[in-house]
Amino acid sequence: TSPYMQQQQQQQQQQQQSPYLSQLTFSNDGKYIAGSGTGAEVYILDAFDGREVAVFSDRKNESGLSFSIGFTPDSQFVYSGSEDGAVHFWHIASKSHVVSLSAGHGGPTRAVRFAEKHAMLASACHALALWIPSL
Repeated sequence: TSPYMQQQQQQQQQQQQSPYLSQLTFSNDGKYIAGSGTGAEVYILDAFDGREVAVFSDRKNESGLSFSIGFTPDSQFVYSGSEDGAVHFWHIASKSHVVSLSAGHGGPTRAVRFAEKHAMLASACHALALWIPSL
């Protein structure tokens, strides 16, 4: 088998093993890429070599929905919405689920964004929730 054919076979195998990703975002420090698809997993990849750093699968997604993902301003945590209406946070270095925030969303929390300048988190389904930390 020629080197070209071997390379093509390796690429096909990698594509078969790779998850379908519908959401991608870079960490603020540029070290990581978070990816999320229509499954329950959130993938953290090294932004320079594509190596898998962590996989988090604590969120609910039985309906195959696409949920927004993001990083906290310090790039230490990644967050995502969930089918159960919660916002999940994971610590990247320890590869652990930290907290699930529940705002009483009546449906899947598909949109989540962090406002770095104001230390505020917004989550939404058909209703909007603003999360402001108490200092």
